[in-house]
Amino acid sequence: MEIFYSLIFITFLRLSSGYQPRDYNKNKNFQPAPISLLYKQVKGEVYECCGARYMELRNVNNRACTARPYVIIRPRDTYDVATVVKFANRNKIEITMRSGGHGYTCNQLKDGAILIDLRGLNKIRLLHTPESSTGLAAILGPGSTWGRVQKKIPITRYSYPHGQCRSVGVGGYITGGGVNWLGTYNKFGYAAEQVLRMTVVTANGTILNLSPGKIEKVPDYAHEYRTISKPTYETDLFFAMRGAGAGFGIVTEFLYKIHDTPETQPAVFLVWAMTKEELHRIKQAAFGNPRWSITINNEFAGMFWESFQARLIYKFLPTFLTSLKILHRSGDTPLFVTVTDISYNAGQLTNTMEALRYLKSYNVNLVFENPFIVQAIDKFARYLYELIIVEQENQPPGAYNLVSLNLGGMPDTTALDEIFFNHPTFGTRRTNLQMFNDIGCDYCFWLIHFRNRQRFADSRYPISTNTDNNLKHGVDTNLVCLFRDRWAECPNTLLRVKTFMEDKLEKYKINYSKFFNFPSCDSNNWMWKYWGKNFPQLLAIKETYDPEKMFNSCQTVGTKDNACCPFNLKFPNGRPPFVP
Repeated sequence: MEIFYSLIFITFLRLSSGYQPRDYNKNKNFQPAPISLLYKQVKGEVYECCGARYMELRNVNNRACTARPYVIIRPRDTYDVATVVKFANRNKIEITMRSGGHGYTCNQLKDGAILIDLRGLNKIRLLHTPESSTGLAAILGPGSTWGRVQKKIPITRYSYPHGQCRSVGVGGYITGGGVNWLGTYNKFGYAAEQVLRMTVVTANGTILNLSPGKIEKVPDYAHEYRTISKPTYETDLFFAMRGAGAGFGIVTEFLYKIHDTPETQPAVFLVWAMTKEELHRIKQAAFGNPRWSITINNEFAGMFWESFQARLIYKFLPTFLTSLKILHRSGDTPLFVTVTDISYNAGQLTNTMEALRYLKSYNVNLVFENPFIVQAIDKFARYLYELIIVEQENQPPGAYNLVSLNLGGMPDTTALDEIFFNHPTFGTRRTNLQMFNDIGCDYCFWLIHFRNRQRFADSRYPISTNTDNNLKHGVDTNLVCLFRDRWAECPNTLLRVKTFMEDKLEKYKINYSKFFNFPSCDSNNWMWKYWGKNFPQLLAIKETYDPEKMFNSCQTVGTKDNACCPFNLKFPNGRPPFVP
């Protein structure tokens, strides 16, 4: 009986929301070729819906991603990928792909599409090559995770832009632009700018080797020759793949620049930001010297982390922060601020005392100035960070729903100030540090990153990401919440915050951008925010390589849907699930 009433409720929900299940093929007379043909044509694995292995493979990071592909393919090499794409073309079936499965819009999964699971293409090899200005580069498969890459190419010895979460996949991170707010972005730029060469399978199954100013077509047959051409406005796929790649092709291998210097870990400080003036001083310090990269880190964790050490720390951390509020008699919650030395040969650790003196030179309001206490907090924070980043890497996919907002390239914090100080859940003046739990959020983090970029890509070979015209100084913010219960108030709250910030930006005509890897649905001009002035060229390239829109996922080039994200203003508690 409970099942009967549940089915009635779901039917009512769909009818009232205007939901229509996806029609696999508009042409009712068209019959796709049997999947059995793929078993014979590819060397990799083929999984039809909906066995245990199929369900395991379709499980991605965001619990809200419920779509069921027509079939899941795990290719063994580039030629397998090309074979599957050609099969999809002949049978008029759309294609999606996945590497780490961290896509917030669920664009890895689509009802009725062929999902190409790239996790088997996970090569990692460090090599010396003249193609890299540093003399070093890595061959990376798109299916590797950054955790695996860091084990093979340790950041205690080398540095390169990488996903902050180690379970993030290489492919989606790089082709979406790729940023890292703890220093490597300001030091080296976008991950997409580090790509020296890539192998791509296009929408008709053609294999191309792409590099700056060069397109090399790999022959389909042994008797054919490789052909080389120069890209034009309409054919510059190397440009499109570095920032908008999900809508253009499937990368099967990257050659990625590596720097022969260790990644510098940040120093961590507790600061007060009780007024706009004090927040402004942090921004001034962030822009004041090319040596430093500064980020405000606001974590809302409660008892989210499950390791014994992390749970013990987070049991007492709110009490510690509340005690500081009481002693300070301000009512404001102190903030963790990271300061990273981004000079090229900075070494493995930021000098805490030098960073402290720098913050003091800009009158940043520090909670503690005593060197012993400052160093103790820094060591504690780095220990805690390592605990949670290891736990995150091993979290099972699909445990939580995700909702996010991202705004970038702003000149200052005008759009953020009201939320930053006064919001009852996320503001520094909140009276209850666990308020995020009361609205059903299990975990949130809010970063305010201050751009202080030191290096830019060769202007002859730009990436397609909206870089705000290679803005050197700017403000970026990223707020992400995880929650189990899709009916909780958590996604609604974050969507309202996003709308408030965007309305303020529009009201005061403040320029800003958005970032494809942290998508933000609802606005009608989302494509211009992701790709800026590059968007018209991307449309021309799309028409050249994928006129039939084989790659047609949520908020990729060529689509127009501004409500395809799992949580949006139209469906604040998630899009209704698809039932085949």
